[in-house]
Amino acid sequence: MTTEIIENNGEQTNEDSSENGPSIFGTSPAGQVGQSKPRAVVRIERDYSARGATSGRVQFWDGWVNELEGRISPLDLQNTLNDFNLIFASAYDPYSSILDNTLAVLSFYISPWLLGTHHKRQMNLFKDTLEQYNKSVYNPVGLNIVHPQKVAFLFLEIEYY
Repeated sequence: MTTEIIENNGEQTNEDSSENGPSIFGTSPAGQVGQSKPRAVVRIERDYSARGATSGRVQFWDGWVNELEGRISPLDLQNTLNDFNLIFASAYDPYSSILDNTLAVLSFYISPWLLGTHHKRQMNLFKDTLEQYNKSVYNPVGLNIVHPQKVAFLFLEIEYY
């Protein structure tokens, strides 16, 4: 996240710093999800240390983010990230890809149109799971997870209202 430095009476102040005023983190929601702009965006980075990360496997860091304290429990965040990581592990399974490609060749490339690919089905499952978590866990407490496809799965953004 970039911070903007502005000049005020000859002093430089950091607009995003909590030293200049009360922090928004840990406060109650001040807007409605989808109707107002989020007050902040919390990013959960992609975990490149995981096994298979060098081969391009998508997996998000599953630790606790302090900025979410008071809104959701660490267990809720852990369950969410574990479910997402399991779906990604299944979507990028090489054996499923081999099976899909073999079936496509044997059916003269008709099977992907009729059945879809394993990866596409898993991405649809991810989208449904994301929507379910947003509706049941995150939106009621003023948080919203943005689909990471918009940022090429580099990080997961949680909007803080």
